[in-house]
Amino acid sequence: MGKSAGGHIVAYCGARGRGKTKVAAVVDLYGVHDFLEIHSVRGLFRNLQRLFSVTEMNGEAERKFIEASPITYVHKNMPPFMLSTEPRTRRSPTSSRR
Repeated sequence: MGKSAGGHIVAYCGARGRGKTKVAAVVDLYGVHDFLEIHSVRGLFRNLQRLFSVTEMNGEAERKFIEASPITYVHKNMPPFMLSTEPRTRRSPTSSRR
């Protein structure tokens, strides 16, 4: 279970986990699931620049965003997920690129 950045971490671990690292379930409260989508909604804002050490959106930045996004690793044998987003915020877009 995690909230905000912790939500992103538990979703990432839940999506990537296999074998001994597989978790039983994930509860993600307000985590980021798709950094490319965040960029498409809010642009390359300061926190994204700092987190990924990028100053412009280019192929390298896009690769970093994709690799850090839990949605990249969705597969049919994942554990159960409960995802919650804040109803009135621009931090968590509700549409998905997949």
